[in-house]
Amino acid sequence: MTQCLRELGQFADGMAYGTEALEVVEVGDCPSERLTVYSRVGPLQVRQGTLHTAIPLLEQAVVLSQDLDMPNSYRLAAPWLALAYARCRPSVITALALRTPPPASGSGRMRHWLPPSCYTAPWI
Repeated sequence: MTQCLRELGQFADGMAYGTEALEVVEVGDCPSERLTVYSRVGPLQVRQGTLHTAIPLLEQAVVLSQDLDMPNSYRLAAPWLALAYARCRPSVITALALRTPPPASGSGRMRHWLPPSCYTAPWI
């Protein structure tokens, strides 16, 4: 539903569904359900322009898709995360390009990250 409302530009209605879905999955203990909701609500927030809330959801979706070995879910979330990053201020993008994130503890895989300044930066 959130995908349809996102494409129609009905962000308030989409976020009403998204908020309810987020509340439900946060109570449960099913990572795949969280992945699905994060991958649907995050893009809605990117299109709406609320990047400060979209980026953490999409980062979690990317990490969960890697942890759960679900490449199709990764392909849904990663482009939206890249778009959200690209909409940050250019100085933040430069900082991302110049720094290498630390490997995830134990897994050897790289985790997506964003400097704290991006969460408080004015958005383009």
